[in-house]
Amino acid sequence: MIGARIFVAFVFSILAAAFITSSWVLMREFGPDNGYAMAAFYSHGFLFFPTIGLVALIAFYTPATIFTDLYWHHVGSGKWRLFIGFVLTGALSLYIADVLTARHIVFDLLKRQPPSAIKTGFVPALWELHPDTLTGDPGSPAGCAGDDQLCDRQPVLRSLKILRKVSHSRTGLTAFSRNCSADPLLETPPSARLLRYCFPLLRKVDARRCCFAQERWSRELSQMFRSEPEHSKTGYMHALTLPFKVFFMLMLFAIGVLLAAWRSTLDRYYESYMPQVENGVLIGAAAMLFWPVTNQAFLQSAAVLYGPYSGSIYQNALGPFFSLIFGLWGLLILFFFFRHQEKTVELWVKVLGGMASVMAAVRYEEIIDYAVRFAGSGAFKYTFAVLGVIGLLIYVSSWFWPSRKSTKLPRSDVQKRF
Repeated sequence: MIGARIFVAFVFSILAAAFITSSWVLMREFGPDNGYAMAAFYSHGFLFFPTIGLVALIAFYTPATIFTDLYWHHVGSGKWRLFIGFVLTGALSLYIADVLTARHIVFDLLKRQPPSAIKTGFVPALWELHPDTLTGDPGSPAGCAGDDQLCDRQPVLRSLKILRKVSHSRTGLTAFSRNCSADPLLETPPSARLLRYCFPLLRKVDARRCCFAQERWSRELSQMFRSEPEHSKTGYMHALTLPFKVFFMLMLFAIGVLLAAWRSTLDRYYESYMPQVENGVLIGAAAMLFWPVTNQAFLQSAAVLYGPYSGSIYQNALGPFFSLIFGLWGLLILFFFFRHQEKTVELWVKVLGGMASVMAAVRYEEIIDYAVRFAGSGAFKYTFAVLGVIGLLIYVSSWFWPSRKSTKLPRSDVQKRF
């Protein structure tokens, strides 16, 4: 199994480097204050991966090694399946990353062209703008920041910092979201006339005025980016590392499902490794359940700045879909991977999973509000460091958990499976 260990260690080392590098470049380029404000706002991309994502990566090392060895030695045409699956996953990762960033990643990086997103009207992320552009942004009209009543849009960094300050003191930002697509054939809802704080303006206005400010915010971000002679290093690094992050998530998704499907075969050939595999899958799946939380925290924060005008396919469609898929994946792995264990373990896993599902369905908005406060734009600087340490402690302690004796099933012809 030495070859499988070396191969998985090599791939996982590259993924770990990608997780850390993108966040490091962000902090290095924008400085501790602005960099962390952006990292907290985009927590699903810049805070999750170098902390909880690394825990999931470490946890899945043994399961991934067993998976590689299984297909290399014990599955019919396994070597070809493994190779083709690896290549297809890599290609799909590049495609998904291209869709999410709305740019031709390889071409743009080599030619240093502006993202094609701008050509199609999409709005750039804040960290795609050059630091000098953000720090020199005077608001709109220029120089209005001293008098809120004259501003059509406050300076970008000022709005971001106020959003972060409010997120510190409140649980969630749902109350600040405005409906900018009211039905013109129906009466105006009373909530549209209420004066509520609008973050692009940093004052209380009605829904119509705030929606106008959000649209102006999005449009002028695109104009600022388009006029830049040089864009941020973080934007290029993100484009370079995003395929690796997508590959990581697809890989964990596939490995988790296939290990559950080959559960009886694993008992046959890798009985002595099964406690480590089970612990790794359990911790990895639990860690990945945290990603939908940070993802939804970002979507809620983005809604009060950009509104529906970002033009982002991720914010408007794919983000909620990915959260749902990976939330269900984590629960399904817990259900099916432990289906051959002792009845008590199986019962508790299903009970806890069912309770989590009910909580997510009944108190969904409240869960996301707390996510914004503690795992999104309102996160303290030490929050994710603490979570990372806790995750590592849980992972290390798992090796001292009592081993559960694997229940062998009758032998089956592996070559005929699938």
